[in-house]
Amino acid sequence: KKHPVGVGQYKIAEPYSDGKVRIQLVKKSPKSQQADFIEFYTRKSSKDEFDIMFETANLDHSKYSSKVIKYPDSIATIFFTNQNPLSKLQDFRLGIKHLVNRVEVAKEFEAYSAITELLPAYFIGKNSSSDPFSLEKAKSYFAKIPKELMDREWEIAVFGSGQLTSRQKRYAARLQEQFALVGFKAKFVAFTEKFVSKEAAEKYPITLAGQVCDFTDPLIMFSPFRSGSFDPYQTPIGEIGKEFDKMYDAALKMENEKEKTEVVKKISKFVADNAIAIAVAEIRSIYYYKKSSISDLGEQVNPLTLFLDRIEMKK
Repeated sequence: KKHPVGVGQYKIAEPYSDGKVRIQLVKKSPKSQQADFIEFYTRKSSKDEFDIMFETANLDHSKYSSKVIKYPDSIATIFFTNQNPLSKLQDFRLGIKHLVNRVEVAKEFEAYSAITELLPAYFIGKNSSSDPFSLEKAKSYFAKIPKELMDREWEIAVFGSGQLTSRQKRYAARLQEQFALVGFKAKFVAFTEKFVSKEAAEKYPITLAGQVCDFTDPLIMFSPFRSGSFDPYQTPIGEIGKEFDKMYDAALKMENEKEKTEVVKKISKFVADNAIAIAVAEIRSIYYYKKSSISDLGEQVNPLTLFLDRIEMKK
């Protein structure tokens, strides 16, 4: 309790209570402008302004600078269900793959960057798949879909808290505009199931969610698509599913991390090529910090870690 793991040179000054914990600096680094005390809030406070914020609602941007984290925390992804009559069709999946203009979607949001595979660019480097966007190819695939399926309006499930946020509405609007180019009629609705139920898989051809990045073992990012996974209604079907299982099982047995990463890269490309899921954009976290009290947040590279000893307070 005096020196908890994860807070560096700080110790607990006031234990967590009512949505707040206060920590105290134990030993200041030489030539550093670290804060003597730091308070973390998991609730709204009577304070009008925080020194560091993640939420941008009602934020006065004239008083804050921003820091975009180097590595993405998730990938904006289009998932297909395997029980819906539309998403069972490979022509539909490949049509969506070529229809989505990832660059245009990513331009809509700060800290988004277009990506063609689920594996973050950090791993793939310059060898990532080329952008598959092609309206001509998309139209050719959608032309093969039965008319009775194309005449319907389909609900698209957007995972979240139960109500679409402003960001989700903007994201949905961009996709809806692109879907309309091939006559695919979609209505975007809020969806709260963390794991897709059979009923939902039958109802929704697509679910939209963020696939959490894993920089320790990137194979984990592809575990939902393996047969017998925790999310059985989003696994690929037929020969594509069998081939995926072979690749995944081979990577799972590997002990050499370098060799394993190379196989995971092949899995990532296989998922993209066969439209098992559609990666749209890397999403990075943004910290907002008050200009009047903080000089710089320092180098912050990991999406789930805030290095306190790198924060420089103003003198």
